[in-house]
Amino acid sequence: MTVRFSSDKQRNSLKMAFRVSVEQGGGGKIVSEMTRVTAPMISLYCASHEHERFPGVDVALDLDLAVGAPVNARALASAQGYELVPMTESAGTGRLGLGDLSSVMREAHDVERQIVEALDDGVVTENERLAITKDIQELMSVLSSIQRKVSGA
Repeated sequence: MTVRFSSDKQRNSLKMAFRVSVEQGGGGKIVSEMTRVTAPMISLYCASHEHERFPGVDVALDLDLAVGAPVNARALASAQGYELVPMTESAGTGRLGLGDLSSVMREAHDVERQIVEALDDGVVTENERLAITKDIQELMSVLSSIQRKVSGA
C-alpha cells in the first residue's frame, strides 16, 4: 500500500482547479492545443473519479499562463498551507476602471447565487460545492487583478 502525504480533499481541490482553468481556457479541445496533452487526457485529469490521473506541472503551468491567472499554482500553494503572492506588481497592472468594478460585482454575485442555491434545500451536494469553489476561484482571480492594479498605481 502506498502512503501519500496529500489527502483526498487536497487532490480533489487540485482537480477542481484544473477543471476551472480548462473551462477558462475554452474547454479541453482548445486547451489541448495550448499544452502537450490531448483533449481525452485533459478530460481524464478533470474527472473526479480518476483518482490516479493528474496533469503534469508543466501542463498546469502552460494552462495558467494561457488563461492569465495562476489557478493551478494557487491550488498547489493552498494545498500546502501557503498563499500565492505575485513576485512583481508590474504583471497585470493598468488603470483601475469601471470594468473592474463590474467584474468584481458580477463574480461576487455568482458566488452569492451559488451559495443561496446550495443552502436552499439544506444539503450542499458535491456538484454545488464544486460550483461554489469554481465561482470563488473566479472571484479571487478578479480581485487579484484589481489588487495588482491598485498596488501598481
